[in-house]
Amino acid sequence: MDLSKPWSNTDQFLWTSYPKPNNTNAAMDPPTLNDGAMWSDGSSLLLFGGALSRARGASPVIPPQGTWKYDILQDAWTNQGFNGARMQRIHLGVTAQSSTNEGYYLGGAITPASDPLFNSIPGAQPYMVSGLVTLQEDDLSFNNLSTVGMNSYNTMTAGYMVLIESLGESGILVAFGGITNSVGSAMGFAPDDLDFPGIQNTLDVISVYDIANETWYQQRATGDVPNWRYFGCSIVVSARDGSSHSMFICPISQSYVFGGWGNSLSGADGSVYVLSVPSFRWIRVTQDTTPRIKSTCHLLGKHTMLVYGGTTPTETSQFDPPASLCDGTSGNFSQGLGIFNLQNHTWTSSYDPADDSAYQVNPQITAVIGGNSEGGANVTWPSAGFNDIRLAALVGAVNDSTSNFASSTTNTTVTTITPSPQRSKTSLQPGSIAAVAIGVLVVLATIISLGLFLLFHRRKALQMSTTPDPVNKDPILHDEQKQELDGSQGFKGVHELLSQIPIYPVPEMRDRTSVQELPGHEVPPRTQKSLPALPHADT
Repeated sequence: MDLSKPWSNTDQFLWTSYPKPNNTNAAMDPPTLNDGAMWSDGSSLLLFGGALSRARGASPVIPPQGTWKYDILQDAWTNQGFNGARMQRIHLGVTAQSSTNEGYYLGGAITPASDPLFNSIPGAQPYMVSGLVTLQEDDLSFNNLSTVGMNSYNTMTAGYMVLIESLGESGILVAFGGITNSVGSAMGFAPDDLDFPGIQNTLDVISVYDIANETWYQQRATGDVPNWRYFGCSIVVSARDGSSHSMFICPISQSYVFGGWGNSLSGADGSVYVLSVPSFRWIRVTQDTTPRIKSTCHLLGKHTMLVYGGTTPTETSQFDPPASLCDGTSGNFSQGLGIFNLQNHTWTSSYDPADDSAYQVNPQITAVIGGNSEGGANVTWPSAGFNDIRLAALVGAVNDSTSNFASSTTNTTVTTITPSPQRSKTSLQPGSIAAVAIGVLVVLATIISLGLFLLFHRRKALQMSTTPDPVNKDPILHDEQKQELDGSQGFKGVHELLSQIPIYPVPEMRDRTSVQELPGHEVPPRTQKSLPALPHADT
């Protein structure tokens, strides 16, 4: 699609199609895969990861491991020249692309539909992996960086991530939402498999990665926090003075976030949210009850968000909706294209590249973080302070001592923040507040009375214990010197646990629908759960 000319999402002949080899030779032709990453160095496309597609005409055979490069001008494909860390094909991770030709792929999962060797194991179950994969697009070199400290499990799939290049020495990655689980734990990715809150990476805890220092931070976010969701998309734009950054989910930096599925129609929506950094405030800027999932978001020009692809899910058909729902139920997504104006926060049907005016911060955002359309945000500190003061310096936060926001103490250890449970946003009435206050006073009075009672009896008991008792004397114990156990006595061959979890074999998934205590002499027969359905989008 030519973005250098004005266009509308209702235009005919909007697309130009380039033929692609159709896997007649699996070792030589580029594969057809879903849920991977596509980066660009300006002249080529680079395709990493993904899982077997069920698109019409796609090969049913899982292709060999490999990363592919497409030279746009030469119309040529190759899987040669890639080097560095050895990569296994993963999918469902979250991606970002820098202006200096570096691709990022965070987390993801190994599944029978992504890895040909894994697929050959009978009954193999998908599992999540840790790590941040980077690809230097200039020399095609891979690296795999640590995600320790990102969250409780150091994993993420189907979440949201943006790159803010203006912060830190080399930029920062901001990630949130999606799914998390321990590395190597067998699991499914169908909606019914994801109802357990323990694997839902909620959006009130934000993970931030300092690229230059390879350090992860976690930070609590407040405001209009979206319900838990996954399979959405986001972009980032910054105020002209850099005082805030907005991430739009479909923060100054503002991160605009759109779409995603919350495992039910009531848990999802089609609203646009903004995460503002460095204040870490969520702001809902539109309200829509029609969700859309598995789209990608792109910044066009300076103030337009393009939402491409995806589907409108139904309660009974989340990942396989009718084809008619791929292009949306309204004109907002004709031909699968949604156009959102970041200046006035409205959906439109057309885009004109001649409108290259600078991004201006919308009043819906300045009403929360202060400042004006050019920037000048004066709320740059989280409401409860920073979890790590080093993060405050990294994102350029300034603590206004006249504000009510708590200051932070230095924290040099990896600290995991427990996500808050999803809850309704209600407030207490004045009468309820008074009743609570009276109740608290009564409880405090009771505690103090009980404490005085116990203190009196303890002193009386101590006085009695000091009086000699010639009849009942305590036995005299031998004063033996305590010693630390010698590791060589009965504990020969002490070994440290392996730091890497072996990929194969994969643990079985047992049926946990009912939990019963068993007698010690009974051992249940091993059962094998059927292979879970994998989400896909062939639209």
